[in-house]
Amino acid sequence: QAEDGIRDVERSRGLGDVYKRQASMAMINFLRGIEYLKDNNIDTTKYENVADDFFDTWLRTNNQAQITTGDDSGAYVERVYYDDTGNYSSFGNASAAVTGQVMSAMWAYYKYLGNIGESTKASNWIDNAWTIFQNAANYLVNLYDDYNGIDINLLPANTTNKDCWIHAAVHGKVALEAAVNWATLKSASTSDYSRVASDLATGIENMKDTGTTKNYYKVRKWNGTSYNSPEYDGSFDQLCHSPIEFEAITPDSHSVDVDDWWTDGDGTYEMTYVTA
Repeated sequence: QAEDGIRDVERSRGLGDVYKRQASMAMINFLRGIEYLKDNNIDTTKYENVADDFFDTWLRTNNQAQITTGDDSGAYVERVYYDDTGNYSSFGNASAAVTGQVMSAMWAYYKYLGNIGESTKASNWIDNAWTIFQNAANYLVNLYDDYNGIDINLLPANTTNKDCWIHAAVHGKVALEAAVNWATLKSASTSDYSRVASDLATGIENMKDTGTTKNYYKVRKWNGTSYNSPEYDGSFDQLCHSPIEFEAITPDSHSVDVDDWWTDGDGTYEMTYVTA
């Protein structure tokens, strides 16, 4: 398992300027690409400028993707809308999964700055971006504690949708591990971040499907008073593989079974087989 809350994200979903989950995951790979090019003595100035603009200008200074009021304050949203002239218009729903992804990208930016020798910029990033990062981390903790996620050790989608999807727990766990490291650098409390990250590890473990269909279940839905049993919500997709893909779990025999199932199937189901 990788250290510092950063996981290997091999399958980027594409760099976008609207969908936060895509932009965040793509930027992690983009940063690694810059490091690779620099190691091979290729000029990366224009790429470094893009990274700086994304993180320090768009994400931190403009802060157009983070909710700042209401019950979902601190959360990052699924989508940011711009008009046809490129001006900010509005944003979509709060998302625990996207919040975790953005936090992981923010920590990756700090590590990247250190890796390319920009120690002053790295230190400034830790100081200047701490408020928005801390607000996001505290949102995940509050969402877990106050909106029934604690009942099953998983994260609700947001404060108005208590369904607990596997990828929210995955990205939340990874992000809160990064929060422990960031808070340590700021001499801030880490206890809640450590506690919830550990609980989410338990919740992810409990989402294993160890039957014939080797996978992780996708969701536990809220029925108004409690959570239903784990289910696939009608289909197998990449969410079933997210605990392994983003290394939110320590690889074990079940990980091997899942990878084998996605490679070979089980004689009945194929990768895209719809279950309902």
